[in-house]
Amino acid sequence: YEFMQFLFFVGPKSGLYRGAKEYLKQNKVDAIIATKFAFKDGKCLGHFEGKPAFREEKRRKVLDYIKENNIDLASSSFYSDSIHDYPLFMEVGNPVAVNPDIRLTFCAKKHGWPILKFR
Repeated sequence: YEFMQFLFFVGPKSGLYRGAKEYLKQNKVDAIIATKFAFKDGKCLGHFEGKPAFREEKRRKVLDYIKENNIDLASSSFYSDSIHDYPLFMEVGNPVAVNPDIRLTFCAKKHGWPILKFR
């Protein structure tokens, strides 16, 4: 059983930051925002294509997508396990901590966010 790791919003459009391949096969996902490795002739070049989708760069990419697609942040959900995604948690109306690290657990309890554990 695999669980998606970063579903960043729900509603008329859904996006997956990173997740289980089986979920992608079985469900319609409108966009995937992730760090991409550079390839040439089918071989990985050992570096990223553009900037890695991490911390502020992830936040920027997700918020750009949301703006381009007229998605309402107040009715959006964001799921993550890392304190590094705290800025995105603060942007949406429905943040959910999934198997959170210790710092995110503290923040989720402080803000009253749901905590899901799948271990």
